[in-house]
Amino acid sequence: MSEDMRVYKTKRNIERTFLELLAKHPFDKITVQMITKEALVNKGTFYRHYADKYDLAHQVAQNTLDRLAMHVLANTEVAADEAGGHADTNRYMRTLLATFDDVLPDLVLLSNIDLPDVNIRVSMTRVICDGIRPHIKDGRELESLETEAWVIAQLTLAYPEYMEDTEKPLDLFGYIVSVHQASELFLPWLSDGSDMRAAHEAYYDATCMLPSARPSWLANATHAGQAPRPAPARGETTRGETAR
Repeated sequence: MSEDMRVYKTKRNIERTFLELLAKHPFDKITVQMITKEALVNKGTFYRHYADKYDLAHQVAQNTLDRLAMHVLANTEVAADEAGGHADTNRYMRTLLATFDDVLPDLVLLSNIDLPDVNIRVSMTRVICDGIRPHIKDGRELESLETEAWVIAQLTLAYPEYMEDTEKPLDLFGYIVSVHQASELFLPWLSDGSDMRAAHEAYYDATCMLPSARPSWLANATHAGQAPRPAPARGETTRGETAR
């Protein structure tokens, strides 16, 4: 066996062991001693490849994101070929959902670690955008691509939590479809700016948020020709406020 192959197998063993421990313990409770004991290697071997457990986590995160990028690239090429080069963003996103099964568990585990140089959610969004952007010709779709990629990243990383919180969880595809259907329920509401404004005002009133802490658009902007809500008369109160 060549030296390169031995190094590869040793690192793969250590990194897989680290992920297995991460599924059972918080990162701050995992020690190098725990990793080496479970991986059946000595500390000298560990430190030959990693400076510490943070370096190990960083390398595992980068390797996992590289795997995701390879899957995204391969699947977007397949989607483009099947559509004759005319696939839209939705088709690419549907194709990408098939890629996540292989890397999703590792990404979820790693997303719970505060790494200074790697943000799993941001990096996942970037990987999706970079894989799809070269194939999109419609300018309007390009404008919304980053937002859609961000939403997909958030939803997929939250999927394991959804599985724990529900009695009869759906598979990943069904979960995404259900989120899409739920989102469509908001479209009629969002289409009327005055309704959206009123709903936001009601929310901020209910949470007792001071006017100074509310978004500037809510305090200043008008929607659909509607004037800003007038201030209450002296002695009158709004929800969440107390008369003086």
